[in-house]
Amino acid sequence: MDEPAENSKLIFNKSFTADTKALSDAISRLPDARATDRQPSIDAALSRIAELTRSLQDAAVYLPSYDQKVYTEQLKRLGEQLAAARKAIAPRTRFAFKTRRAPAADAGPSQPVTTPTASTAPTTPATDSTAATASTTDTHTAPPLDPRVATLANRQNSHVTAPPATATTTILTLTSLTSCILHPPSSVAGARFTNLSVQNATRSIILCGVIDGPAHVTGLEGCLLVVSCHQFRLHECRDVAVYLRCRSRPIIEHCRGITFAPVVGSDEEEGGNMWDQVDDFNWLKEGKQSPNWRFLQPEERLGEDAWRRIADTDTDVSSMLADLLPSHTPHNISP
Repeated sequence: MDEPAENSKLIFNKSFTADTKALSDAISRLPDARATDRQPSIDAALSRIAELTRSLQDAAVYLPSYDQKVYTEQLKRLGEQLAAARKAIAPRTRFAFKTRRAPAADAGPSQPVTTPTASTAPTTPATDSTAATASTTDTHTAPPLDPRVATLANRQNSHVTAPPATATTTILTLTSLTSCILHPPSSVAGARFTNLSVQNATRSIILCGVIDGPAHVTGLEGCLLVVSCHQFRLHECRDVAVYLRCRSRPIIEHCRGITFAPVVGSDEEEGGNMWDQVDDFNWLKEGKQSPNWRFLQPEERLGEDAWRRIADTDTDVSSMLADLLPSHTPHNISP
């Protein structure tokens, strides 16, 4: 294996091992959590397992097949551990055997008792009550929309606000934004999203707020992105300015023209900020700066006046994007 691939393998192993251990510890604490905190914790664990699975899939280009198998087994054990924890805290259900009444003694000659089946049951028209029952059953068995996911999609040329986080809505998905200014989500009773997915945005300013878990960003071009999260992964993006607070090393892959700066005031927040410890999985030459990203210098970063203008929902979107995106979206980084 060549040196860049070997370095990539070591970085992935360190990150993956730390993340799986932290998640396993969190799952083991689930039975001791308050009843109101259990479902959000389960949702967060499911999101982390999904994120780790995506990370493993992305790393398949440089991981040996044996290593992939080992990591896959670790994810499988995490899923089994979570399933066991959910079963342990699930409320017990009661059931009782139904008894069948014996036929009356004077009912005539003894006849075998049969239970109607699809072939023996009489075919009678469904009444309103039976039709309603069938409809209810169909609705119950059909896979519903995931109540944990809040989605904003297909917006153009406008100010938009992300849907709020609630105690049950813990995953935020943003898709297909074009020339938009997206304002951060509010929360209900202090709830915050535990997982963020941003896909396919062009020439937009995207303010995601605080995410209590991973942020997975794919397919952005010519955007300004602001997010505070636990884990940050950027895939297949071009010309994006990232203002970031992240508690682990940010990872980019298949990206060009990316700039990084810290979220304003983030250094004082609990947990620290590793915004400047970027790992580029397509450039792992030790001691040499990746040509795919760089730091925004202090004089290049947005000032207080610019942030106030962005927060003002009455401003004209087109003029705002024209004023802010070109000067903060790099075009001079070598491929």
